[in-house]
Formats: sequence, C-alpha cells, structure tokens
Amino acid sequence: MKRRIKSTLRHVFPERRLRHIVGSGASITTHMSVLERLALFETAYGAAMTGRVLEVGSYLGASSVVLAEAMMRKLGYGTVHCVDTWMNHAMGQEGQRPTMDEFDENTSNWSHMITKVVGDSKVVELPDVKLDFVFIDGDHSYEGASVDCKRTSPLVRVGGSIAFHDSDRPEVARVVGELLSTGSWRPRRVEHTLCVVQRLGIK
Repeated sequence: MKRRIKSTLRHVFPERRLRHIVGSGASITTHMSVLERLALFETAYGAAMTGRVLEVGSYLGASSVVLAEAMMRKLGYGTVHCVDTWMNHAMGQEGQRPTMDEFDENTSNWSHMITKVVGDSKVVELPDVKLDFVFIDGDHSYEGASVDCKRTSPLVRVGGSIAFHDSDRPEVARVVGELLSTGSWRPRRVEHTLCVVQRLGIK
C-alpha cells in the first residue's frame, strides 16, 4: 500500500519531488522530462555500491546533478565522470557553442563529486574502474551510440546498469537491442524515452 501511494504521488507531483531531490538543479535546461530525471535518479540510486558513475553527454548538467545526488543520498560519497566536448556538438538544432561555463555554474553545488572528461567520447580516455551506472546521452547516431555503448558497457560491474536516453530513436533502439542480444543484460526499466538495462552474471 505504501509503495502504491508513493508511486501515485510521484506521478501527481513529479516537479515537487525532483526539486526536493536536487533543489535548484531541477531548473537546469535539459531535453529530459521530469519523470525521466526521476527514473534516472531512482535507477542510479538502486545501482549505487561503489559510488562510481559515468555519463556520456552532460550538456548543461541537469542529469549530472541527478546522478551525483543519487550517489550522495545512497552512499554519502561518489564520483560522476562526465564526458562531453562542452561545445554543443550533439545538439545540432541549437548550433555549436561553448557550454562549459554554464555546466560549471549549474553543477557548482556538486562539483566535489563531478570529474569532467573533456573530449569526444569515441576517443577520450575513460576511467579504468568498475562502474555502478552509465548514462549514455551523447551522439545519437547509430555509430555514435554504438561506440559509446561498446566502450562503456565492459566497465559496468555485475548488477550495475546502463541507461540510454532517446531510446525511441531507431538508431539508439538498435544499439539497445544489440546489447540485450548478447544475453549478458536484461531490461530493467523504461520511462518515456529513458531505457535502463542491467548487467547479469555471477557476483
């Protein structure tokens, strides 16, 4: 009964709940819906064990602060490795422009938990650690999403998860399908265009 009430409240007052979780971070400009950000928080929170998270495509920091807050609330610590060029390369409709200053300002309250990895996710050096959670929201072409998935999925620990944004796009959906077809992952959750898969195996 309590779980049902919480689920109902979550959908009736999602903006209030998101603001309760990340405060001013709820107002950061993003292409993610409020419910998608809540789902991102909940799945990252559930996956948290080591406190190590990787995000591909950080834009202005809306999802970055959600991931940082999930680690902080679950463990009291954590590191979110944010991979981006901060030149708006993946936001073609908006045109290229520097966005790092906006990102830094928006994420200032979580800066002690965020490690920026500046560069193209296809070639940039990734952290050589096992991760609880990966969020892929960078280049949405098939090639871009596929490379991001192939580079990051081996880093996810058993029981950890990967979330894909914009999984309604055929190119991204194809990458998700290919990952699931390996038999090493299972569907975990879908919230609008956010699709979460979990790594299987023996711990």
